[in-house]
Amino acid sequence: MGKERWYYLDLARVLAITLVVIGHYCPETCPEWWRILHNVIYSFHMPLFLFLSGFLYARTGAGNQPYKTMLTKKIKSLLVPYLSTSVLIICIKLLSQSLLFVENPVTVYSFIRILYLPEAGYFLWFLWALWWMFVLVGLFRMPYGKWFFLMISVCLFFLPWKAPEAFCFYQTQRHMIYFALGVFLGDVKSWDSLLEKLSILPLLLWLGFVVISERFSHNDVGIIIYAVLGIFGILSLCKTCEHCLRKTGKLILSVAASVSFTIYLFHTTFMGFAKAIIVKVIPPNSPFIIGASFSILAGILFPIAIHFFMRRWKACRFLFAIR
Repeated sequence: MGKERWYYLDLARVLAITLVVIGHYCPETCPEWWRILHNVIYSFHMPLFLFLSGFLYARTGAGNQPYKTMLTKKIKSLLVPYLSTSVLIICIKLLSQSLLFVENPVTVYSFIRILYLPEAGYFLWFLWALWWMFVLVGLFRMPYGKWFFLMISVCLFFLPWKAPEAFCFYQTQRHMIYFALGVFLGDVKSWDSLLEKLSILPLLLWLGFVVISERFSHNDVGIIIYAVLGIFGILSLCKTCEHCLRKTGKLILSVAASVSFTIYLFHTTFMGFAKAIIVKVIPPNSPFIIGASFSILAGILFPIAIHFFMRRWKACRFLFAIR
């Protein structure tokens, strides 16, 4: 089972990272239609990533590893890239922020703050939160453990008490429910066949919910409904498209999915450079889509190039978890 490849999950990862990059471009001057698109994307794109992480944890049997072995692997694949990327981003910002426009400038004290906060870039909260989720899920290996883990995640989400921001405990509290749902459904043997039977119905339900709702997340229940329908909608679409893939398409898709983590680590850096260039080069009255396209493509294409460039060195593969 470990060698089996689920190409619809690869497609979901590729779509998810694309939506992450698109969602991180939202300047103050953006038109209203883009702001609406941004809100829709933000309603489910990170829950989708967390669901996929939990789903693959269960589906690949990663939970059967000794607890210490599993955590050691997660240190290498999450915490080491977090620290490496944070240090690199802070160095780049310190060197460039006096010359170029830099969103969220840093100081030398940022090198200390990254030890307990995603100081280099708020998007890095995902790595901290995912680390804590793996730490916790490994404690629920008893019978019905995944049920308990899911129930605890639900309770944490609805707690009136807000966890501290330090070490991204709050983000863990608010997002572990999606990871736990993925862990739970990853063990459901009929899941893939159910997706095939439903076809794009979950996607249509999610789109319908978006259209009829006045606001994207008016309360905690609404937040979960939006996220879960978005997750199932994307997965049903990807499962439907999986049958259209040929051998070459599957190969390209698997490579693209393997690059998604590098894109996540570096997309904001290259988007930042693109924004700085836009401010200096593109006239203020230019169509919004020009700047948006330039920034989004920079956030995708340059990290891909960096991925294949760094993959040649063992140290880079270790520091940034490049496979």
